[in-house]
Amino acid sequence: MEQPDPPGRERLAVPDAHARADREVRHRRADADPRGHPRPLRGPALRHRRARHDARADPSAGATASKGAAAKPSAAPSASPSPSASAPVGPNCLVSTRGLAAKAAPSGHVVPDQNWVLHSTRLALHGSVFNGVYDVTTESGTKRVLKFTTDSVDIENLDMSTIQIPGLTFHVKSREGSTSTMRNGPVTMYVESLSGNLAAVYGLPILIDLGQITLTPDTLPKWLWDLLGAVPIPLDLTLTNAKAVQAGQFGGDLTIPGMRLFNDKTPYDG
Repeated sequence: MEQPDPPGRERLAVPDAHARADREVRHRRADADPRGHPRPLRGPALRHRRARHDARADPSAGATASKGAAAKPSAAPSASPSPSASAPVGPNCLVSTRGLAAKAAPSGHVVPDQNWVLHSTRLALHGSVFNGVYDVTTESGTKRVLKFTTDSVDIENLDMSTIQIPGLTFHVKSREGSTSTMRNGPVTMYVESLSGNLAAVYGLPILIDLGQITLTPDTLPKWLWDLLGAVPIPLDLTLTNAKAVQAGQFGGDLTIPGMRLFNDKTPYDG
């Protein structure tokens, strides 16, 4: 006959207590050897016991350990990437070509030591291919230049100048408002620098920003640099207020309307 529970005691409290006691006894026996001495902890059990001890000693360590179970351990801190490596590079960004090995110009292309300067209010290069950075032979050595091969050229208000007599600047100048032309190309241009306002570009497969530009053998915009080593892409380029410092030029027929030759004391800007 089932006896009623004593007053004030929960019926499930006693069986639960016996169950817990029984589990604790079995746990202690499992940790003891046959003589009743505790077994030494090894392997995973030891690491687990140490982890529980460390967690009790430092609550923050326990939190870190629990997070580490789900996440990969962090590696040692690495150096932050340089701005050039992490920032996007646009087609108008400048690329240093100072360390680029120059190609050799054909042996028949020898230019004078003295360069010359072309000024034009509007310079248009038609079917122009950028060939890259070259070393061209001079009378006394070599010069590092940019090489362009162009089908034809239009030069508005041409003014070419150089030094022939010390203290004087020698000019070849067209009639005011006229357009000089170079035809029957190809025309090979060896340029020490080319600057001006880039007003139009046709034939380039990407969009670029127009505006002030300066090309030298040591610095190029990325859109021009990217043309190196690729299949030659002829471009039509138009620059206003252009200035070209040229080492030499080969090929083509130059026509200058109303040509004038003279010396003056204008400072030479080559």
